[in-house]
Amino acid sequence: MNNTLDRLETTLRVKGGAQLEGSVAAHGAKNSALPIMAASLLAKGKVTLHRVPRITDVSVMWSLLEALGARLRYEGDGTVTIDSSNVASHRAPYTLVRKLAASFDLVGPLLARFGRAEVPLPGGCVLGTRATDMHEQAFRALGADVKNAHGYLIATAKRKRLRGADIELRMPSVGATKNAMLAAVSAEGTTTIRNAAMEPEVGDLVNFLNMMGAKIEGAGTETVVIEGGAELHGAEYSIISDRIVAGTLLLCGATTRGDVTVTNCKPEHQRSLLDKLTECGIDTTTGVDWVRVKADNVTGGTDILTAPYPGFPTDLQPQVVAF
Repeated sequence: MNNTLDRLETTLRVKGGAQLEGSVAAHGAKNSALPIMAASLLAKGKVTLHRVPRITDVSVMWSLLEALGARLRYEGDGTVTIDSSNVASHRAPYTLVRKLAASFDLVGPLLARFGRAEVPLPGGCVLGTRATDMHEQAFRALGADVKNAHGYLIATAKRKRLRGADIELRMPSVGATKNAMLAAVSAEGTTTIRNAAMEPEVGDLVNFLNMMGAKIEGAGTETVVIEGGAELHGAEYSIISDRIVAGTLLLCGATTRGDVTVTNCKPEHQRSLLDKLTECGIDTTTGVDWVRVKADNVTGGTDILTAPYPGFPTDLQPQVVAF
């Protein structure tokens, strides 16, 4: 899968000083697309995904799934089909996984499908050490032996299938919540995840899994309950908009004191940002699937403390500092 960045030169030159005005559409959420692509490994049948962003991370996940034996096809306009029926390997290639932190989302589906997963420890953007202890805690609770060897995390089910468990995360980790759900959907019995991440992308993954036949409740709350054991089938699903991209575009308008409307987005996912922009005197307007910022009368600054959703997202901190 080719992406936009492949066609760019290594140096970008930006000429500033102009107010940004107009309307722009947000693309699908990267942090939904990647785990949902990984979750397609659980389906007995073809998966069709809409609003898949054409970005480097998606290209790496595409290559990972192909390396495992899946067949993928780009249908145009952000639509991707995935057929995982011929996947026969539980070992992800080191060279690809090291390029992408979200490739660790493969552990749960591979463990659920094969009873064993061998995935290199995650790479991608390194902001400090990426701990995997909460992922490992969840897999052990579900009945897997877990060890680290030669740069790989190796998880093996002690029995033929994983078993349901009560899992309490020490912090609401998005990655650990997703991996625990992906492993638990095929486990015997009920799994309860406490202190679960409440990010919209976690809810999007839940909605996709439920569309494939899973039984998961509690998305968007601190407690997620999974009734395991369901056989998952293929599905057609449209990925939610990327709230970080939408927020970045809105901040571009605010920073240049412009007038920008972002469409194809979910205004409720921008609430923490819009509240702060309003405190600065920026006029914000929302519709069903659009947000407008008009920044011709900025009155001052504000204080921001980043926090897990529904708090202010860490991924928007650099952009808001520029504002």
